[in-house]
Amino acid sequence: MNKLSYWNGVPESLEDVAERIDDFGLPGTHGCYPAAWAYATSTPFTYGKEVTSGGGCTNAAVVCWPARITDQGGLRRQFHHLIDLAPTILESAGVPEPERVNGIDQQPMHGIPMGYTFDDPTATDRRTTQYFELLGGRAIYHDGWWAGTRHGADGLSAAQGGVPYDQDIWELYDTTNDFGHASDLAAEHPEKLKELQALFDREARTYDVYPMIDDLGALLGADRPKLVAGNIASYGPGTVRLPEDVVINIKNQSFSLLAEVDNPDGYAEGMLVTLGGETGGYALLVLEGKATFIYNFLGLERSTITSSEPLPQGSCSIRFDFAYDGGGMGKGGTGTLSVNDTKVAEGRIERTVPIIFSTDDTFDVGEDWGTPVSPTYQPPFRFTGTLKNVTVQAMGP
Repeated sequence: MNKLSYWNGVPESLEDVAERIDDFGLPGTHGCYPAAWAYATSTPFTYGKEVTSGGGCTNAAVVCWPARITDQGGLRRQFHHLIDLAPTILESAGVPEPERVNGIDQQPMHGIPMGYTFDDPTATDRRTTQYFELLGGRAIYHDGWWAGTRHGADGLSAAQGGVPYDQDIWELYDTTNDFGHASDLAAEHPEKLKELQALFDREARTYDVYPMIDDLGALLGADRPKLVAGNIASYGPGTVRLPEDVVINIKNQSFSLLAEVDNPDGYAEGMLVTLGGETGGYALLVLEGKATFIYNFLGLERSTITSSEPLPQGSCSIRFDFAYDGGGMGKGGTGTLSVNDTKVAEGRIERTVPIIFSTDDTFDVGEDWGTPVSPTYQPPFRFTGTLKNVTVQAMGP
């Protein structure tokens, strides 16, 4: 019902899922369909998501440019890769590749523009080699040949990295004659396979693939570059749709949220700051006139801490402080809500999300552009007073 439960190490039992079988696909659910259906929808390819061959990474691209492409509905069978899209757009628009952005030197793009195929359906492929890597699974395409290993991942098993790298079984396909990767030729052409394995190694060293990692949890929990430096940042109204990765990370530690607002008529309400949504997240808001903090633990538990008195008229500072229990990831803590430096409420949050709140809900200030953290309000739930700024601070375990 909620794939984020699995990603955070809190798997749902078959019995719990079965009780809600009729809810699958309805609003408020965030499930996945069985892997066998992924295989079926990958036809004519083998495998599916998380596999670096066949149906795991083969897609059609649709390009529409009436002023340039004259054979509407025409097909192009040249091999290209995702990294070729940006160079294609830049070339088509006549814009040079950026060498510096905001004062920072850029790595050269490795993509190859696809514009040469627009005028000539039979043009010789310009992308002849491309590596693939995901969670230890590897593959290499070169001149119509495709070699790859699943590294224990097949989309049917939750196990990742269960096979030592030197024991991986490689497959080999001649895509010129076998577009769907149906016939594994590894046993028939061992020298070709060895050649492609060496080519993968060369490409991997060239493009910084090594060292590889096959631990999904470690990847999801890794600290990524943020739009801000340090452990504190202030955000103004209109800051919306920021991905979770690029804002202050408050998980597995104590933190505080501070909103500076003006309540001119004494009746302001709405969202102050939120991250995540139905699958997990938090929200600091004014609900029914009262300062409120809501924490959503993976849709399984919701904790609400709210003032007993309405927000006073005029300028107000609304602060939420969370004192983390410590002792590892995903632990609980005590939340304290204050208005104008006076404590107005306190409560326990027994469990917290350890790794990721959502794959698509985001960080929003002054309104909520995604699904709600709680059904007690309906997005966008814009704040009706004046929101000056919101400060988020992470304080460590």
